[in-house]
Amino acid sequence: MVREMFEVSDKDHNQKLTLGEFKQFTLFVLEAMQGVNFDGDTLGNQFKNFDTNKDGVLDWEEVWAMMHPLEHAMKERDYAW
Repeated sequence: MVREMFEVSDKDHNQKLTLGEFKQFTLFVLEAMQGVNFDGDTLGNQFKNFDTNKDGVLDWEEVWAMMHPLEHAMKERDYAW
């Protein structure tokens, strides 16, 4: 499920998320989590935190490291992707 969200958000299909693509990914996650809200500044800070190699984009490994703990919670809420 998380991988599908990543793939749909990756508009240029380069297997990395720009900040804009990360915002879309986050919207998918928020929908799945039903109600958690982040503002633009928070997203920018989170993006920087998740970009562990500091290359300005998030690859799948960086996204999975942040999302893996949340995937179980999304499945429990029966999010239909």
